[in-house]
Amino acid sequence: MKLEVKFDLKFFGGETDVEKLNQWLKQLKVFFIVQMIEDNKKNIDIVALKLEGHTLVLWEAYCDVVNIFYELFVTSWRSFKELLQGQLYPLGHK
Repeated sequence: MKLEVKFDLKFFGGETDVEKLNQWLKQLKVFFIVQMIEDNKKNIDIVALKLEGHTLVLWEAYCDVVNIFYELFVTSWRSFKELLQGQLYPLGHK
């Protein structure tokens, strides 16, 4: 059963605050569960719409590289999260 719930997904601009990023990623995970969205491409497309600032620039640069080399390395929600975390977590954060 898909719930018809209005869910306001916040934009994320690339703050290097680990807690803000983790909270945003958790909110997205809940959204995908509640809306029963299991398709990785759809998850990534939805999240890409909620990027702004530094994070949007990062994603656009990644997509430009993909267009040059014809290989999409971010093919799952997990790999998308790892890309963001790798770029936005402070150096040495686990």
